[in-house]
Amino acid sequence: MSDSHFDPVRDRVGTYYKYSSDDYRKECKKSCCGGYHGHWWEAHHVLPGDVFSGLDGFVNSCLGITNYNINKPYSMGGLPQFNAFILYFQDKPTIPNKKAAEPLKHMRRWGGVDKVKAQKKTPAYCPKYPVHNPVNFGHVRYTEEVKDHLEDKVWAPLKKKRKKNEHVEPENVRQKLVEAKNKFWDQLKGRKDKPGGGGIVGIEENLKHRFGAAKDGWWQPISMTDVPDEPVSA
Repeated sequence: MSDSHFDPVRDRVGTYYKYSSDDYRKECKKSCCGGYHGHWWEAHHVLPGDVFSGLDGFVNSCLGITNYNINKPYSMGGLPQFNAFILYFQDKPTIPNKKAAEPLKHMRRWGGVDKVKAQKKTPAYCPKYPVHNPVNFGHVRYTEEVKDHLEDKVWAPLKKKRKKNEHVEPENVRQKLVEAKNKFWDQLKGRKDKPGGGGIVGIEENLKHRFGAAKDGWWQPISMTDVPDEPVSA
């Protein structure tokens, strides 16, 4: 079965693909479910478009008549790039900068982020959200978690209804998607207070101690999901 809900067909109300333009980013900055919208931010689809590909034909049809759009503000949140952290912390003496000891290639750009230019109009502020970068900070794992959740909580129940010849209400499907979106957005918001190495809790404290007590795990609070014992550098 084709993933026809990926095509902008006029008679399908569900939209589960990312726009090819920056429209979704503009929508996200206007008014979304929250997040970081400062310097070096990205529009995060709480339910990524990738999780809606390769679905059962019946599930695909159900989505086509379900009025849920992953590009609308209610389904997006602003997340920072790593440069946002560098911009905010690079002038703070409490945040060490030891390039030779730095395990993360991103952080070695510490002096390469122009603070004066970036802050010309708007002062930088601490992102306090996970980093929105594929692979490096858990986005791939995050997408898999969302995919598994939707399979268990939404797609499987829909297929069971079909086997029983039970009617499917589009609004019920939408509600399940909203519940999933809320669950994962709350999960992302909570990661800022996750403990890193040495049991040090929070993004700022872990950055302060990333060469000391928190060196084995300081990156955990800025990851979108649980990650391996070592940070992935890129």
